[in-house]
Amino acid sequence: MYHDAEDSDTEHSVKLSRADIRAAKRLLGLLIGSEHAPAVELELEPAAEPSETLSRQAMVDRARDEFGNRRRRLAIFNSAIFGETAWDMLLALYILDLSGQRQTVGGLVKASGASMTTAIRWLNFLVAQDLVRRDPHPTDLRTAFVSLTPTARNRLDLYYSGTVARGV
Repeated sequence: MYHDAEDSDTEHSVKLSRADIRAAKRLLGLLIGSEHAPAVELELEPAAEPSETLSRQAMVDRARDEFGNRRRRLAIFNSAIFGETAWDMLLALYILDLSGQRQTVGGLVKASGASMTTAIRWLNFLVAQDLVRRDPHPTDLRTAFVSLTPTARNRLDLYYSGTVARGV
């Protein structure tokens, strides 16, 4: 907050994006001269809630693009280089969440691109972290449905609202 010198009763606030803050930090360093500048630290607080101006569809579209890029990367490079099974699972469930489609454990394992044992180990971890939940399949006792928990959905919304807003 700052006070206007001409009207000290008026209070103004300015909301800056992360890009604006980085640019301001860079400008301050240039104006002061980096060798004479005191440590200019502008803390970037993570947003507590996703931006209300972004649609869930825009965030899911960003997740879908990322998921597709990850698949392209695996097709070009040796898959042993990249291993983020849990993230791939969260992305797959986030993308399906908006459409209301249900995902089975087997479908999620396939979407993760990992071996069955690795994927199940990560799935168990995500369940323990309250990010994914398993629900029994109504007609097939050999499988279960998996979905995001509200905690995971909120965190993914928060993450993707930041990437969409910054154009990342």
